[in-house]
Amino acid sequence: MNDRQWMLVDGYMKTRLTGDIWRDAVWPQPSMRMSDIAYYLEIGQMHEVNE
Repeated sequence: MNDRQWMLVDGYMKTRLTGDIWRDAVWPQPSMRMSDIAYYLEIGQMHEVNE
């Protein structure tokens, strides 16, 4: 299981691994639709974080 986290900030996606700093996402693309992001969450590729 992947421990990559993501969150939306002003409409742009940020990702990080646990304990790392937030970075602009290169994958998945910040322009991805929420339905596409939901797919990756469903298969366990990323986990949403609310800070």
